[in-house]
Amino acid sequence: ELKITVGSGDEGSAGVRADNGSSVESSGNTFKSNGKSMKGFDIANGSKVSSEGDTFVADGPWSRAFQVSSNSSAVIRSADITANGGKGYLSGKNASGDVIVTVISDAPIGIYSGFSSSFDIADSTVKVKGANARALAVEYNSYGKADNVNINTEGNNAYAATVFSKSSLNISNSTITTNGENAHAITANGASSVDISGSTINTKGAGSY
Repeated sequence: ELKITVGSGDEGSAGVRADNGSSVESSGNTFKSNGKSMKGFDIANGSKVSSEGDTFVADGPWSRAFQVSSNSSAVIRSADITANGGKGYLSGKNASGDVIVTVISDAPIGIYSGFSSSFDIADSTVKVKGANARALAVEYNSYGKADNVNINTEGNNAYAATVFSKSSLNISNSTITTNGENAHAITANGASSVDISGSTINTKGAGSY
């Protein structure tokens, strides 16, 4: 069993990165990152990953437990995927030269697929915690498939799934639970589509749907 942890000193780093047409197979391993904009597993630029029984964890603001981007693909089976947010800060100067610090909400993501990429996950659990969290995020001509997946979000304005910019998501035989104010199950826009079958959706919190 392999365990990989990336600490908070490596902002934007990943537990493992598959890049430039790489092919990775993983079974029974743990990938964990802790810090701002961290990724537990990062797949990019035409790479392919096959995962069986792995654990992916990302802790910190804007963290992503599992990311697939730039013409890459991932097949995930029997996984435990967790992303926990934390407060982030942006600083800048106004027109008068005064330094302004803004507190940014957590915004962690469980699985991200973007820029003509795809993921296929089954028999797994995806949990995210924090304001503006997303369990599944599919964007920019990408595709996602989830079968028999337990999806859970906790936090205000959190989504179980977001599908944007000519992307599509298929969810079957799954359970979706959101808990928080304005915490919604699924949203799609920008010529995107979502197909749901045989699944249960529970939304808890004021303004959620």
